[in-house]
Amino acid sequence: MKTNFDIIILYDTQRYKYHIDLLQVTRTEEIYQLTAKNKTLILKNNRPILKAKRLKHWQMTWKVEGQIWNVHFQELICKAIEKEI
Repeated sequence: MKTNFDIIILYDTQRYKYHIDLLQVTRTEEIYQLTAKNKTLILKNNRPILKAKRLKHWQMTWKVEGQIWNVHFQELICKAIEKEI
């Protein structure tokens, strides 16, 4: 399991690069921190509970703490993190 990595998002002919850190893993959730130039977001998912129940075909649900300017951009961030983990 990676504890820190970078993701690249392609959106509207722009390329955004963000640094992701794994902050904490509990029995029920993983907590990641996205660091940008002027903002920090906390992203939580329920992957550990899905793995414990052996539900590998279920989609992870993401909770985002912080402000993102576009819902579609938030989905792109979550998908990029899922590819890395």
